[in-house]
Amino acid sequence: MSDHLDPPQGWGADELAEFIDAARHNTFGTFVTHRRAYDVLVEINALFRKAQEHLSHSEDWLPAMFLLRSHSCFLGATRLAISGQLAETYMVLRGAIEAALYGHFLFRDPGSRGPIWSGRHDSEEAHRLMRNTFTHGAVLRCLKKYRESLAEKIDGLYSRTIDYGGHPNERGLLQSLELDNTEEQDFKLTLNYLGGDSPGYRFCIQTLIESGLATLEVFTLVFWERFSLIGLRDDVEGVWKWLESNDLWHST
Repeated sequence: MSDHLDPPQGWGADELAEFIDAARHNTFGTFVTHRRAYDVLVEINALFRKAQEHLSHSEDWLPAMFLLRSHSCFLGATRLAISGQLAETYMVLRGAIEAALYGHFLFRDPGSRGPIWSGRHDSEEAHRLMRNTFTHGAVLRCLKKYRESLAEKIDGLYSRTIDYGGHPNERGLLQSLELDNTEEQDFKLTLNYLGGDSPGYRFCIQTLIESGLATLEVFTLVFWERFSLIGLRDDVEGVWKWLESNDLWHST
């Protein structure tokens, strides 16, 4: 990829480029207008990076891979959220949560669950076994066994991602929908692909932050000793406490 930041010749001559530029403009708007929320996202990303830096030579390579996937989804969801693509944010954020749940589930029984997960495409029977083993209920019950309060938090966030975009549900569709019925005989529906500052936008950013922290918290159960030694568990708890006592949307 080129490091050259100026648009290449011909860029901006089509509607796709216009949309991408508008999304980038919204991203800058989030950075300027909601700097406090943006800085929290920066901190969560830094905690993901800190976790990755201390996973070298780990024998639990499969859960480590899911940590990387969860982080990648978090970054994707962040890019969508701060540009105003709300429903799309929830779709990707659901993947971040599922990666964390799968990583923990595999960690607890790698000998039997690992082959089931990796052998999904070996046969129709293997595919059914994978689907029946790695259900949302099963991975959630596994987490609940080791930390009930976190399982409840994760389940609530997961349900939120489905309600607001992970599935084509009412809340996910209507959060960006506008109805203009000023005409006597007709009405106009408009779906805002890029939303501006609104309660829905702020709720989306809040969900993004909470989900990032919750997924990190799941992985502290997987890499308990390593993350305790580097202070990552305390770091995550510190951000949670900061959120409880500070207004995320206070102007800075």
